[in-house]
Amino acid sequence: MPDHRRSVDPSVLIVGAGAIGSHLAAALSSRECEAALLARGSRLAEIRTNGIRLVSGRDERTVSVHALGWDEVTSPVDMAILCTKTCGLEEALVRLAPRLSHNASILMLQNGIDAPDLASVLCPDASILAGRVHGFFEIRNGVLYHTGVEPSIKLGLMHPSIVPDDALEPDRTASLLKKGGVQIDIARDIRIHLWEKFLLAAPLGGVAAATGLAAGSILMDPGASELLLKAMREVEALARATGIALPTDCIERTLAFVATFPAHATTSLQRDIAAGVRSEYPALVGAVIRRSQAFNLSTPAFAEIDERVHR
Repeated sequence: MPDHRRSVDPSVLIVGAGAIGSHLAAALSSRECEAALLARGSRLAEIRTNGIRLVSGRDERTVSVHALGWDEVTSPVDMAILCTKTCGLEEALVRLAPRLSHNASILMLQNGIDAPDLASVLCPDASILAGRVHGFFEIRNGVLYHTGVEPSIKLGLMHPSIVPDDALEPDRTASLLKKGGVQIDIARDIRIHLWEKFLLAAPLGGVAAATGLAAGSILMDPGASELLLKAMREVEALARATGIALPTDCIERTLAFVATFPAHATTSLQRDIAAGVRSEYPALVGAVIRRSQAFNLSTPAFAEIDERVHR
């Protein structure tokens, strides 16, 4: 097995060795891009010893990646891709901030809609990009599995009018990811796409956790399907109250997308809740309830989800 700590320029740092971070690290490393994956504890040791084992359909391969711990990030980071879950995001940003170069850019790939704003506060000198990820990835027994939806990322600057000199940042980041074979599109207004993902992630993850059904099976159950539709309508109403002009057919298209999921597909939110570990619930279901209260919007579907999850 090759040395997974081979010397490369870690100016491109993927923070978070969960499913998405591991996928990106494997994709970039397999194309000999100069990227490093930041991991911790047993996951760091495992990657250094065994690389990243990826299973996609009938294809199975192991990729050697450059894995680091925080204490090994000594060179200034020009580009960071944040793949940590929202529950560990603040800690990651605090540790990343003093390691950034003067003109660094950060791509945020979290679920929810709050992560880019947090990055702007904690890393005020960096150019903040946000990305919407589509694709089902899951780590089981140290193995990264990809099923169903072909992975893709849509990205864009959060505040392009504030940093007009950095207009090339989305192109630079997109070019890097394309080298790894990742499907990339650049969005003129990424906020709309973040809310479209939020329209999927918060209702679907919430209903799956509340009902115990696999996300890919929800549309097959009349009660769960109705609850999902109601929850999506509540997120749509919140988006419009916030000033986000979602497409008029956003719910119809999102439901059609859900219909393509494998029946056994699950969301990371329901897996984490079932396992009793920290989850993105506050950034998804909790964020809908919290933000809706600020606009005096009624959210009976999310109230039912919240009650059933905490029953």
